[in-house]
Amino acid sequence: MSDLFNLDSRKIGAEAVGIFALIFIGVDSLIVATSGLVGAAIAYGLVITLLVSARGHVSGVQFNPAIIIEPLVICQMDIANTVGYTITQLVGAARGALALVLLLPKVEAKAEAELDQSGELDSAGVAES
Repeated sequence: MSDLFNLDSRKIGAEAVGIFALIFIGVDSLIVATSGLVGAAIAYGLVITLLVSARGHVSGVQFNPAIIIEPLVICQMDIANTVGYTITQLVGAARGALALVLLLPKVEAKAEAELDQSGELDSAGVAES
């Protein structure tokens, strides 16, 4: 029974830091950059590249709750680790979004005001004016 909840804290921590960085830097590049979708794509690519090289040997850098289901289906991961990874990824993503809201409150208010006026979002997920 003790092996059922044998979660590796290094792997869980690497996933939490990775998804935090991915959400924080990726979404921030969409919010504050003027380079549009190309700049955001480059930012996401650089973040993934850095995370894979820095933490790939620890956790396998899945950074996506949908991807973590596959090892469970093919019996390479138990249910406890799958749930642990999924919860960690969701919490890390929520923390990344919360950090953006706390650090960029004016941007959030501006986006909400523009969304209320136009009612539509552009392809980058930002309200069109």
